[in-house]
Amino acid sequence: MLDSTNATVYRELGLSPGCHTRRLALLRDMQARKRKAICSTWKYKLRRIQLKNRRVKSNAVKELREGDS
Repeated sequence: MLDSTNATVYRELGLSPGCHTRRLALLRDMQARKRKAICSTWKYKLRRIQLKNRRVKSNAVKELREGDS
């Protein structure tokens, strides 16, 4: 049920995680899975590349404007 590192820690300590810990771990695992699924889409990757290009272009313009210092 617990896929997170908390499960490993509890197992090594010989403890039983409480119901709130289990629920929170399940929530965090679902959030991580969703984030990983979103990050692997081509649309997300394309957006990251576009933002990087915009940032690089902006920095180049600022450096040109600043000139030699």
